[in-house]
Amino acid sequence: MKRHTALQDLSRDHLFALRLAHRIYQAERGFHGAPTLQEAGRALVASYEEDLIWHFREEEEVLLPVLARHFPITSREEVRCMLDDHAWLRDALARMGRAGEKGVLDEDLVVAAGKRLHDHVRLEERRLFVLMQELLDDDELEEIRRGSEAFRRRFRSEEVIGPFRTHG
Repeated sequence: MKRHTALQDLSRDHLFALRLAHRIYQAERGFHGAPTLQEAGRALVASYEEDLIWHFREEEEVLLPVLARHFPITSREEVRCMLDDHAWLRDALARMGRAGEKGVLDEDLVVAAGKRLHDHVRLEERRLFVLMQELLDDDELEEIRRGSEAFRRRFRSEEVIGPFRTHG
């Protein structure tokens, strides 16, 4: 299913997240040229502090209020899983950040975070965003597009809006 323009910036964020998760996967398996788990974990923490934390917040503040017009948001498995993942990843990445300041990351936690991030992106892309595109009307999707753009201008930067993004 082609992604609606209202969700395209969030989907592009997901591509960056999948790359991070893939680097952890490669590091765990010792692929030639892959970073170490410590390096991949530090990259994930840095991305969390710069981008992922804002991505989670944008989904919660922009998408969920519109969805709440249609059903109690926690009544849907897709939304419950999204929120569970956000909470778990926030906690794990904050712990990884604190451990990284001391010099060594828990490699089991790095691997678990990479797997959870991968599965989280797949859930949103394959289930939540599909649900939204089927359920929401054009006016609601346009409201999300405007809300997402305003959120990114306020909390992130112009470089993360639209198809010609430069970060990542």
